[in-house]
Amino acid sequence: MPATQSFEVREAPYRAMNDPDLRRRLNMEENKMRSVIDQVLAKEPEAVIPWTGRRMAVAKFLPHMRNEFVVHRWDFAGDDEVGCQLLAQPELTEHAVGVLGRLLLARGRHHDPDADGNFAVRLRCEGNRDVRVVVDGEHAGLELADQDGDEPYAELDAAARTLVIWGRRPDQRGRFRSHMPVESLARLQALLAGY
Repeated sequence: MPATQSFEVREAPYRAMNDPDLRRRLNMEENKMRSVIDQVLAKEPEAVIPWTGRRMAVAKFLPHMRNEFVVHRWDFAGDDEVGCQLLAQPELTEHAVGVLGRLLLARGRHHDPDADGNFAVRLRCEGNRDVRVVVDGEHAGLELADQDGDEPYAELDAAARTLVIWGRRPDQRGRFRSHMPVESLARLQALLAGY
């Protein structure tokens, strides 16, 4: 499986570009990637390829791109109405949890204040399934669960929950309401450091 190059290596040529050239290049690369994905799926709908130290279904790359675009739009634009609508899409949360659940906690595990202790809290969003943040022995990841658990939890709006899962913090106050001990909140914040 090929190693993933670091951000410093991958991004250096793009950082050197002026804004108009960068925008053209990003648009060109996105169109190229969509074309390649379409070609692969037309020939082999169940295709799986090596990606970031693991294997991923080619069909999952389009929702992954949507997640990346929405989260990085927020990185640049911050909280606004359009961003909140985009971030609130339930399929983005489902993709992040189902496909990236372990990756999204990998960096945070290096800063886990209780790396040997089991942990389970919920990120609750009205009208949606809970997202559980779980550490159980060597396993750490995210999973979807029904809202019938009695674990410590935080209440968030759908857009804020997507941001938190990706290691971001919403700009506006009151979008994250904790119902957990301070130690659990601190550990949750360490674990959800993004990747």
